[in-house]
Amino acid sequence: MVGGHGANYWAKLYLPREPRLATHLPFTSKDLDLVGSRASALRVAQILGWTFLEPPIRGGPVQGVISSSAEPTPLTVEFLTEIKGVPADTIRVFTRANLIRPEGTERPMPIRVLDPVMLLAGKVRNAVDIGQDAPERPRQDVKHVAMLGLCVPHFLVDLLAESPAATQAEMLQKYAAVLAALKRSYSGRTFEARHPGTIHWADLVPAVIKQVALDETTRAALRELGSL
Repeated sequence: MVGGHGANYWAKLYLPREPRLATHLPFTSKDLDLVGSRASALRVAQILGWTFLEPPIRGGPVQGVISSSAEPTPLTVEFLTEIKGVPADTIRVFTRANLIRPEGTERPMPIRVLDPVMLLAGKVRNAVDIGQDAPERPRQDVKHVAMLGLCVPHFLVDLLAESPAATQAEMLQKYAAVLAALKRSYSGRTFEARHPGTIHWADLVPAVIKQVALDETTRAALRELGSL
């Protein structure tokens, strides 16, 4: 799961630990974005009895769209190979296995969600590349960036706690490099110019991580973020 629903997933997960997320309630998103093939879209449409729609542009990341017949606003799901700013191979590496409990049921359901660091990169790119204020199709990318910026530190704390001591430094180097690259990228710089203060770059890396023995490459990335 990627896109707005992915951002909402992490916001709901970390809301009890991050009260500032409450300013962004409700956590809603009109459409669902999934990583999957055209064949997957066709199979899900058949199982659910939904309508399959061909992608609006052939050869792009959208492989297919399925739509319910719910009125007055049908539900739609897009199946994508990748998202803006995050290629397919990166999505595969940075997707996390999680459990959700759908409303109205007690049975947890396994789901794979792109982690909040990579979702942040994708949402920053969306906010820069896609108009946000079209009356017929308003977007929430800037809101999602703000939400994910609050989620990332908690995610990194959890990741540090889950990681064996022998792999912690490598894991932190990887994420510090991603965040520093995002800040210096065209999308990151343009987003900051348009929406100053939405991302608190120095706060993305929590203090507990700075207590780990870090190599100079990681420390340089943290300095670039303003975290050291």
